[in-house]
Amino acid sequence: MTPGTSASAGPRGTTPAILLVIAGLACQEVGASLAVLLFPQVGPLGMVMLRLVFSALVLLVIARPRVRGHSRRDWTSVALFGLVLALMNSLFYLALERLPLGVTVTIEVLGPLVLSIVAARRASAWLWALLALAGVVALGGG
Repeated sequence: MTPGTSASAGPRGTTPAILLVIAGLACQEVGASLAVLLFPQVGPLGMVMLRLVFSALVLLVIARPRVRGHSRRDWTSVALFGLVLALMNSLFYLALERLPLGVTVTIEVLGPLVLSIVAARRASAWLWALLALAGVVALGGG
């Protein structure tokens, strides 16, 4: 280990991954709590727009990406990723308008849960996936 580094922090000037995860989770929860308050005034699609625009502004302040020097393929990937995020969030908030929160989140979790079961190679992974499925069923009310 060199001076100025630690086992968890990486080289000087970089943020430890765990801090980035905690910051991301905090932003997600604060955003969700504000969304609940604004949802009646702006509706589901207005809420998606507000969250995506605010997220983009925060990322611009934090990351300050270079605009020049990227290929057309890079920009196409960025645009497609943005469209997928907008569509995913739009469908989620439209579902929240019609379904209870627990049911909506349960449906949202089913995709990654199925993927983890399909990709599992060890018996312990299958056990954890089955426990997660039991939780999803319990949250969804059967």
